[in-house]
Order: sequence, then structure tokens, then C-alpha cells
Amino acid sequence: PSMLGARWYSVFLGTRKVGHMRVKLFEAEGLVAFEADVNADYGEGNKDSTVVRGSFSPDGRVQKVHSEQTKANLKERWQFRADVEIRNGEVKASRDMNGIKEEKRFAAEEGVLLTDVAEFARMMLVDAGKGTYLFKVLPVYAEDWNPESAEVGGLETLDVDGRQRECFLVQSRVDRRKTLVYYYDTDRTLL
Repeated sequence: PSMLGARWYSVFLGTRKVGHMRVKLFEAEGLVAFEADVNADYGEGNKDSTVVRGSFSPDGRVQKVHSEQTKANLKERWQFRADVEIRNGEVKASRDMNGIKEEKRFAAEEGVLLTDVAEFARMMLVDAGKGTYLFKVLPVYAEDWNPESAEVGGLETLDVDGRQRECFLVQSRVDRRKTLVYYYDTDRTLL
């Protein structure tokens, strides 16, 4: 329950604020539903906008994600849309990748999480306790899942945005070259 509600975040490139992100988590028809909007203007006509809506069952057996992403610069504009659902071990995907449309159906292994659902699973891992956790993550534009490890630390006092704060540090590795670091407040919300 402490994770439910809407939160706003600033998006920075170095020390320059380039946009914002809004994340809303709520209950709907027995599922956990979410909305995420990210808008960034990197300057010189380079813009990125992402809108994601979705829902999932607490056990992850039902997942649904609608994603729209627009990237633009002074010369070109790219638009991507995906509607992906996992239900009863099957993935149904409808995608439009800058005008190239496809419909796919394929089997999903037990425990596979759509990338946007995995974002919320990471914050729930804090309650599972200190340790390393593995999960299978399926991007909405792919048919094969990727392994991800998430290393959850205990409650620590860390420097976050120039302030000393009590928080949980979660380091996630999608592959050996890419490590993402998340800081979660004591109420499990992203800092």
C-alpha cells in the first residue's frame, strides 16, 4: 500500500534538468495497475517521450503493457508502439515500430516479467530482504527474455542528491556491461 499513488521525478543529463517523469501505481480490478510518462528535451531538437500503461497480477501470471515512444530530432521522427500481454503462459504482442507492424504469439516461460513490470518487482524485492535475486525480463519489442540480477542491500545511510538519507540500494545487472543503480526510500518508493 505504501507504494501506491503518484510520484513526480526530474530527469537530468549531468547537472542539467532535461525533463520529468510521472509514475502512478494503483489497484484496479484485482490487479496492480501503473502509468508512467517520461518527457525529455535534450536540446537542439532532440526530444524523447514515453507513455506506458499496464497492469499485472501480484503473482505475475497476468501482465499487460501498452507502450508508446516517440524520439525526434531536427531531421527525423521515430514512433514505436507495443501492446503486449502475458496470460496463461502465452505472450500476445502487437507492435508498430516506426511504421513496420507485426502481430506475434509465443510461449512465455514461467516467471518471465515484462520489462515495465520488472520495474515494480525491483521495489518489492526490498521487502524480500538483503540478497541477490534473478529474474527473466522480456522487453516489449523482443521475443526472448534476458536474465537480470538484482542485488538488494540492507538499510543504509547514503548520499542521495547531495543529502544523507536512509535508503535501500538496489543494483541491477541486465548484462555484464550494464549496471543500473536504484535508491529506495524506507517506504519502498524510488528516490
